Amino acid sequence: MRTLYVYLLLPVMAIANANVRSAHQISSLVGWAATPHRIFWTTNAGVEWSDITPSVSSSNISSVFFADEAHGWIVAFSGLSWSLAQTGNAGRTWQIRPLPAPTDATDYSGVSSVFFSDLNHGEIYLRLASSSNFIISLQLTSADGGATWNVVPGPKIQNGNSTTHQDLTQGWFVNANGFCAGFKFARVAALPDG
Repeated sequence: MRTLYVYLLLPVMAIANANVRSAHQISSLVGWAATPHRIFWTTNAGVEWSDITPSVSSSNISSVFFADEAHGWIVAFSGLSWSLAQTGNAGRTWQIRPLPAPTDATDYSGVSSVFFSDLNHGEIYLRLASSSNFIISLQLTSADGGATWNVVPGPKIQNGNSTTHQDLTQGWFVNANGFCAGFKFARVAALPDG
């Protein structure tokens, strides 16, 4: 018995002069696409797109994460500071707040990654300017849906250019050469201060 696979190609509205840098399909119909300054939303598999960009003045969209069809976070960098835009209604409205970044803004590359394992627990990596041999980032964590962020002490060294998580302990990373590898972190016991 043979299986025949048929692919249906739908007409997709182009996002004019978009320079799309990242995109994600959340469900069969819903997804987003981000450019350096805008984010677009589709509810019909890309046939039509709506601009849902939050008003983060003169900022570059650095990273985007949607946990589901309603809840999303955008990290933006203005060259002087980092901010976080958060929505609970698919981008119809946004809450915007500054992110704590304890070093000089010139220390940052403008690249970040954001991930939430559930609607409360998230992490952000703000990439610092560093060598091409490795990536050093400042890690922020949240346990309240992104309302407040804690800086994890010390810079974090990363090997890959992008990371996709299943949760905070496992996922995939892709390096600059396109190499993809899975990872799973073992449980680490908390150490006392001092």
